Amino acid sequence: MHRRQPAVVVTDGDAAMKAAIILCFPDSTHRLCGWHLSTNATSNIKSPDFTKAFRKLLYSHYNVPQWYERWDALLDKFELHDNAWAATMYEQRLHWAETFLKTHFFGGMSTTQRCESINSYIKRFLNCKIPLRDFIRHVDIAQRNIRESERHDDFISYYTELAYPTDTTLIGYLRQYGAACTRHVFHMVKLEVDLESRYNIVGREAEGTSNIFKLRKFNHQGSEYTVMHSMVDNHLECSCRQFESDGIPCRHIFAVMKNLDLQHIPPTLIKRRFTVRVKEGVTDFVVPPSYQDVPQVVEMSRFRTLNSLTTHMNSLAAKMDSSYNIAKDKMRELILQFQLALEEQQDPASSDIPNEYSSTPRRLVRDPIIVRTKVCHDSDFSEPGVQRQVGNKCGRCSVWGHYRTTCRAPMEQDSQATTQGYETASHTDATPSTSSNNQPFPGSI
Repeated sequence: MHRRQPAVVVTDGDAAMKAAIILCFPDSTHRLCGWHLSTNATSNIKSPDFTKAFRKLLYSHYNVPQWYERWDALLDKFELHDNAWAATMYEQRLHWAETFLKTHFFGGMSTTQRCESINSYIKRFLNCKIPLRDFIRHVDIAQRNIRESERHDDFISYYTELAYPTDTTLIGYLRQYGAACTRHVFHMVKLEVDLESRYNIVGREAEGTSNIFKLRKFNHQGSEYTVMHSMVDNHLECSCRQFESDGIPCRHIFAVMKNLDLQHIPPTLIKRRFTVRVKEGVTDFVVPPSYQDVPQVVEMSRFRTLNSLTTHMNSLAAKMDSSYNIAKDKMRELILQFQLALEEQQDPASSDIPNEYSSTPRRLVRDPIIVRTKVCHDSDFSEPGVQRQVGNKCGRCSVWGHYRTTCRAPMEQDSQATTQGYETASHTDATPSTSSNNQPFPGSI
């Protein structure tokens, strides 16, 4: 990854993986999978009520004092003060509780479901007996299907009309999110808009260039949230930190926006990664100063920029025959021009495989070396320089090239033996038996 660390790593709690993350990614946020924690809670405590309460501590946006208060109440209710598993979970609370992780951006991920689903999907195309060349081809087919599904979702977001609800006063916000964001994000925002009516503003204070709002859920005296509104750029921040964690504005922010009578959603509340046009209009990717000396990072940044631009150009050029022919001819001219420029700067013999589209040397990937396993025979490993016999070995005459059932020599011997047997049987039948013929027939006397 060219010395770049991931912002977030979600694992199932494996101890070896945890140690590797601390060693290799010290600046990354390590989160434990919520699904595995819920399963462990069920297997260790064996109480559905405890699992339900534990999931609330796992996913709810409590503040720190509320979380500690609810955790102590949970231990008192189920008498788990001396439980080893509960003590371990408390020590690891910074890695699984949403209260302590809500300041980090996860994009809505709290489990390893995304990578597990990809692994499960790719396994449909693979098995343990396919060779390496077929393995690569099958993986390409799986990736092609995944990209096709993504293009289908993009088509739905681009060219389909949304059915907006008519029973809400915030339909203007929904229309703006429907036009800017993908369909999946729109439905998540719609859920928050539907729930904003449950909250009332109980206090408002001015602090410099900001307004501080206090919100409380109807008929819930204990839950209170704070929303800060900046009068400079209309940016809003909530104490639940849902926007910072998931990228979706929370219901408390929508309640304050309605109170302020804001007609347009602030641009700071729309994540660019969730917009429909995120793949278009990219002019340049900025390389961090610490990675400008790494050629691979600079080359990858250039590739991403050109890839984004050419994708938008291809979508426009494919609409008409004239634009398609112009784009195809120009691309061929540019490919030839860049190929000649690279040949002048780099020796073609320096790379293992000549590549006409990239100057980066590529290594030839071969089939893995065959090693001895439990099912391998000694005949599979011949001595160097000795030609190995290919074919089948007869189990009767020990000659290569045929089976025992198709061996010719035994068939000739068996035919001779059969002929001699027939001749012996005929001679025996022709010779009269003394004991049987000399006896008088009963009744002849």
